[in-house]
Amino acid sequence: MQRTLLAQLPASQLPRRATFSQRSPAKSLPICYAGFEISQACISERGLDRKAAAYQRKIREAMWRLGASYKIELRPVNNPIDAGYDATVGDVFTEVVRDQEMRNESFIINVTADFLEKQPEILFEASSLHEVCHIMNDDLTGYHRNSASIERAEEYCVLQAVGESRYQQYLQAYATYQHWDTATYNQFLQRVEHVVLVPAPSEVDEADRITEEYFRKLADGKI
Repeated sequence: MQRTLLAQLPASQLPRRATFSQRSPAKSLPICYAGFEISQACISERGLDRKAAAYQRKIREAMWRLGASYKIELRPVNNPIDAGYDATVGDVFTEVVRDQEMRNESFIINVTADFLEKQPEILFEASSLHEVCHIMNDDLTGYHRNSASIERAEEYCVLQAVGESRYQQYLQAYATYQHWDTATYNQFLQRVEHVVLVPAPSEVDEADRITEEYFRKLADGKI
């Protein structure tokens, strides 16, 4: 896990890898196409107002559907690598803003302009549900125990929220976005449907304390 290099962001915001990722290498671009965060003026100049509003609406709908209530900000961005993120960071990813006691305070869903411009609205819906499921699951004690199954756990959360028929529509759109073949699509669907989650512990244990201490040191710049 990396720290953000943006000076204007609180040190307690933690980047995470996301499922939604498909981006070309950075090039020398005009000011509204370069850097990380896109200003409101550049959002308007690039004609992204309607797309950004549509994604914000999908975030609200996702929280309503999942019965969640969080403070979530949408941030359209250009190339995350320019801000010091690893190349594996996707087109949609969430950052957590934590308070002094390391409690989750608010969240930022970053979405690249390329994703907003080129992807259909059904992927806005799917990815916003995925990110809100991540936020909800991240609140669960012991969630880190799911390790490599975390992304599938979030997809399973989406599946449970919308039902198999609608989820398969999401996954078909995602397969097109990722250029999957039929075998890859079927394999992913089966893994989501049959994911086995580790139950949350009844009380905080040593693993939870180690994880909390890691986040605290990360926020303090000691890692």
